[in-house]
Amino acid sequence: MKKTIPASFIFIAFFFPFVLLSCAHISTPVLFDSDKDGVFDNYDNRNDFTIPQYYDKCSETKTGVKVDNIGCPQDADKDDVPDYLDKCPGTPMGVKVDNIGCPLDADKDDVPDYLDKCPGTPMGVKVDNVGCPLDADKDAVPDYLDKCPGTPIGVKVDNIGCPLDTDKDGVPDYLDKCPGTPIGVKVDQDGCARTALIVLMPEPDGKVGQIEISTSVGSQRLDEPWESTEVVSPDLIPGRPKVMDEKEVRGIFKDALGAQPPAVFIMNFKPGSAELINESLPLIPEISEAIKSQKSKHVSVIGHTDTVASIGYNRRLSRLRAKSVADLLVSKGVDRAIIEIEFYGEEKLLIKTPDSTAEPRNRRVEIIVR
Repeated sequence: MKKTIPASFIFIAFFFPFVLLSCAHISTPVLFDSDKDGVFDNYDNRNDFTIPQYYDKCSETKTGVKVDNIGCPQDADKDDVPDYLDKCPGTPMGVKVDNIGCPLDADKDDVPDYLDKCPGTPMGVKVDNVGCPLDADKDAVPDYLDKCPGTPIGVKVDNIGCPLDTDKDGVPDYLDKCPGTPIGVKVDQDGCARTALIVLMPEPDGKVGQIEISTSVGSQRLDEPWESTEVVSPDLIPGRPKVMDEKEVRGIFKDALGAQPPAVFIMNFKPGSAELINESLPLIPEISEAIKSQKSKHVSVIGHTDTVASIGYNRRLSRLRAKSVADLLVSKGVDRAIIEIEFYGEEKLLIKTPDSTAEPRNRRVEIIVR
């Protein structure tokens, strides 16, 4: 069978060499990658047109910096600070950052603004993980403002963190067992007025005198055995007198009635010296025995002088005398912790004399054993 070639095919076959010859004159761009990041500066028209064409939109990227498909430095967290400069990678989307890619922290408390529940904290104040000043006792007054740290949980406080004290008696409301005490009245540790109970006791022979108890606003007289009154404040009139039961009185005052009176000793010194005279030395064993027998918790050692020499010299001398006696007692086994030293020079004379008078009885140390 004879085959016929279509005329159009003959035309195309004839025309194709001319097309190739004409294409040979089309200029092809030379590809450049000036910053060596793998993305060409211009299009590569020789590639398949079905593949997306990219060119370098950041043609001056530093060598070695990782780039995206258009040649710009990668910015994984999209904060406009490229990864190679970003000191805080992984910032949440939309958070404002500074020029090194870190979230803004206006009050410089190390808690970024987008997490900070207490913006504007003063510089240097310690904060918790949400940027709020520390409040160790949970009284809603931050530690840096709290004048009474350590307030128990739940106790109401004022604006400086101190427990409320409604009656201004120095005992906070949560400890005050006597709320509403009048202003100015002295109270005990429980916030209750320090009531003074005064009782007129008869002498051992049964005789009774009389006493008058006065304040700035009035007075009461006691003239019967076991009669008593109460004084709450120097600005309030003493309470109405009443007769108490003897047994009740002795029960209230049993410690005071059973207590021994303080033992008082006087030791004298040589003129202008911290050396005891010989006649005073035998008192040392007596003083030591009194301290032991009374189980004393407090011994006062008080130095004095006569009026010879200057006031300053005498004060120094009286101190040396008191110290010498205290040291002597310690050497005999007395606990130094219970000894209190006082010295007055010539201020408290036992025998009143003019200046520059050598009075042996004024050259002394008084020892009071309680």
